[in-house]
Amino acid sequence: FTANWSPKKYAITFIVDGIISTKNQSYGSMPSYGSTPTKQSSNEHTYFKFSHWQPELKTIDGNATYEAVFTENFKSYNVDLTSTHTKGGNLSGSGIYVYNSTVTISTSVNTGYNFLGWYSNNSLVSTNTSYTINNISSHMSFQAKFELINYTNKNKNTKNATNSNK
Repeated sequence: FTANWSPKKYAITFIVDGIISTKNQSYGSMPSYGSTPTKQSSNEHTYFKFSHWQPELKTIDGNATYEAVFTENFKSYNVDLTSTHTKGGNLSGSGIYVYNSTVTISTSVNTGYNFLGWYSNNSLVSTNTSYTINNISSHMSFQAKFELINYTNKNKNTKNATNSNK
């Protein structure tokens, strides 16, 4: 006579983002959902990341229910800065910023140049050397436009001299 034995199975229920699924799993094993749980974001600026099961998973010794817990995270966006003249000034403020952040972009203006303004998509957004962007919600690019100042020497003994900062 041969005894056939198989471990007792218990109903393990998983709740993920309001969706309930139950799997029969073996006594003495660890509960297995089968994949990393996911949750859809309710807007385009956040995403959810699986954190843990509540209660904490434990060896199966009876029916159990576990709910997935997620953390909400804000997406990050790039602020890119370029310049029409690399010698026109030093740009600051480019980087990666979390949704809804505020950032100030700025530039110094080097001798021999005039600052014409900050442009985005070829449209002037500010003529100030510092410009504050509130509530970042997308990738953004700004160009600092400079013009080279042409100096004319009024001395009669020399010809016109131009700036060599090109």
